[in-house]
Amino acid sequence: MWSLTKKLFHSFIPGIIKPLQTLWNEMMAFAFLAGAILFGSAAYREHLKVEQDKSSVWLVLLPAFACVVFVFFGLQSYFKARKISKS
Repeated sequence: MWSLTKKLFHSFIPGIIKPLQTLWNEMMAFAFLAGAILFGSAAYREHLKVEQDKSSVWLVLLPAFACVVFVFFGLQSYFKARKISKS
């Protein structure tokens, strides 16, 4: 009986885990890319203030750097999801 249950789990569990990993990575990609959009818009707003001499350049560089990092992680997570779904 135990061997039959073990065979069932070995054939059933990978069919559930793989789509869940793909879904998790797709959700993380969406979250990171949405965060990148927010940081990018903040950097753009600060850039407009810098042009009017009302803000510091550092307030543009920090969200711009965060935007680049979030884009990198978002794309990495998206491509990892594609790799998992193809295998």
